[in-house]
Amino acid sequence: MPHTQTLQQAQQLASWPRMVALVRPDGSGSLTINGTERACAAASLEELRTGVIARCVAYAIQLGRPVRLDVDETPHQWTLAVRADGIVQEVDETGSLPTAEGLAPIEGRCRVCRHLEPVIADACSQCATPEPHRVELDANVSESAQLATIRDDESQAEQPPADEAPRELKQRLQLTLNGHAPIVVKGYAAIGRDPEPVNGRTPIRVHSPEQLVSRTHLFVDVDEAGRIIVTDNSSGNGTEAQTEPPMELAAGTPYALHSGTTLHLGDATCRIDLIPARANSD
Repeated sequence: MPHTQTLQQAQQLASWPRMVALVRPDGSGSLTINGTERACAAASLEELRTGVIARCVAYAIQLGRPVRLDVDETPHQWTLAVRADGIVQEVDETGSLPTAEGLAPIEGRCRVCRHLEPVIADACSQCATPEPHRVELDANVSESAQLATIRDDESQAEQPPADEAPRELKQRLQLTLNGHAPIVVKGYAAIGRDPEPVNGRTPIRVHSPEQLVSRTHLFVDVDEAGRIIVTDNSSGNGTEAQTEPPMELAAGTPYALHSGTTLHLGDATCRIDLIPARANSD
């Protein structure tokens, strides 16, 4: 990836949200965020790299901290720290994050007028094109202002890594589906009509008479700060949180919700609560 520097000093880079970029020489590829893959394409390899970084910068701005980006550019792989100011640094396997003193933010050409713009730009200063470095092919991807709503102050939230069992939690998820008896989940949950156990999550099936609920509709996790984190898994009919006012959840975007929040998933409902974990419970 362009203009990176290997990190030398201590401060830990959070591994959540989980972002993985697949980059090909022809300018095609994908960006996967918390398990949701988005196809990407650009006029060149360099522009694809810049566009992926710009999307990660938008998350870093919303979270108020650097985010981790794992890059697969066969035969090479990198782990990068992407900062909210557009500075990108390569990190080692320990995830150590020092200061970025002396480094410059990444810049690239606007996808419309070719004007040089920093990756932090939410619109081109020359032609006013929104998201001038955008490379996602899906026209429905949220604008940067609608991205992650989670503000991470001192805690480092993590999603369960692939092929690993979830860590022991001090609190458990309690899910009430369509008003039926609550289900207590040990760990994290994947909810849907016929869900897959994505990244070790517990599959929780919900009855959908009109089949408006997707097979794996959404993920419900608990971060290290004890917050409920909900992510719509690019469902066909979307997810709406019954907050005040009600809020449609953008696909692939993690949201922090209060315990007791009810979600509408197509023709089904799911209330999410946090309850204390009981000692020696299964």
